[in-house]
Amino acid sequence: MLFLAGVLYRRGFSTEYSRCLDEDEAKKVIEESHRGDCGGHVGYQTLTKQIIRGGYYWPTMQKDCHQFVKRCKECQLHAPVIHASASHLHSVTSPWPFSMWAFDIIGPISPAASNGHKYFLAATDYFTKWVEVVTLRTVEGRHVVSFIHKNLLCRFGVPHDIVSDNGTHFKNEKMRQLCSKYHITHHFSAPYYPQGNGQVEATNKILIRILERTVETGRDWHEKMHNALWAYRTTMRTPTNATPAELVYGTEVVLPLHVLKPALKFASLIELPLAQYQQKRLMQLDLLYEKRLKAAEHAEAYRQRVARQFAKSVIERQFKVNDSVLRSAVYMRGRPRGK
Repeated sequence: MLFLAGVLYRRGFSTEYSRCLDEDEAKKVIEESHRGDCGGHVGYQTLTKQIIRGGYYWPTMQKDCHQFVKRCKECQLHAPVIHASASHLHSVTSPWPFSMWAFDIIGPISPAASNGHKYFLAATDYFTKWVEVVTLRTVEGRHVVSFIHKNLLCRFGVPHDIVSDNGTHFKNEKMRQLCSKYHITHHFSAPYYPQGNGQVEATNKILIRILERTVETGRDWHEKMHNALWAYRTTMRTPTNATPAELVYGTEVVLPLHVLKPALKFASLIELPLAQYQQKRLMQLDLLYEKRLKAAEHAEAYRQRVARQFAKSVIERQFKVNDSVLRSAVYMRGRPRGK
């Protein structure tokens, strides 16, 4: 234990020193982490990890997080329904950040946003899980090309591959010209199985869940999108065991939670002289490659583990030429289901 400036800190195993909170402070931290400005209404285990990573501690953290999430009205109303799959899981991996992006369009969304937008276009980086989104009134090929140029090429560089479904907004002459100009390989998921683009489907599922639990009028979802992205980018993703923001910038993002009750690791940075802070930041950047390498190793181990578990519930179907089969003619998608 450490008593500093009237505040008690506890030395942990996964963190250096965590600020000890009383009952009222703990309630405020849980509230802010779960449903604050960048709260993503995450599950209780992820919520507990977020609070620990934020530099806080009290003896009943996991129990309190579990009880809070269980009683959260928004979480109860919009809990996901889990369905078993009948096909094998085929995961796609990326060798380095921003080399492969997955694209998808969600909509039309009813009711439309107050600005008339009915769709949102999302792109997810396979490596870091970083996501970029733009809301749209209509969806055309020119919108997708403009989004790729402004949000991806000008910020993250030219990717090696992009993945999308076969919609005309992705499969058109403007897209072909863009890919040809920058030597980008465009992969398409199966026409009648757009969920084959699993990475962005999984991302969209999370974003929609966050929006469902944070919108107030039903027509303000476009205004809440930035906060939803904030929550997504700063929440640890299970496949990489890191937040997208960490893998992009090499450091943790300061959240409202950290300002509410400053933990030692953030409070100490404020007192650092500029030269020491610069040195600390340079060291973080030096270690970024190693952090990304660990994330890639963790993602591969996670992919194999999930694939093995997934395969246990699969019943393979074998067909021969001239066999009669039933095909589900689903031409319009509902909400994304993820992987």
